Amino acid sequence: MLVEDEQDIFHVQYRILTQSPFHHRVDVAHSGQTAMELFDNNSYDLVSLDYMLPGEYNGMAVYHHIRQQNSNIPVLFISGNIEILESIKTLKD
Repeated sequence: MLVEDEQDIFHVQYRILTQSPFHHRVDVAHSGQTAMELFDNNSYDLVSLDYMLPGEYNGMAVYHHIRQQNSNIPVLFISGNIEILESIKTLKD
């Protein structure tokens, strides 16, 4: 699953993941709410997660939602926002 609200970014990621040589099936969520709904109703091998998302739920809220259900799925945070660095320090601890 690809969670990204910036159109240019998710288009590039989507094309890379769905075309040759990878040919992955990729669901795209543009908000935290949509990401949590997709995660609840589907099975994924990896989640690419933006930190800053529109709406009530940011990337960290989505991450915690995912971890409540699955502690093993890889989650890759991708963000241009500096706030994520502080959040990652907390996750490391």
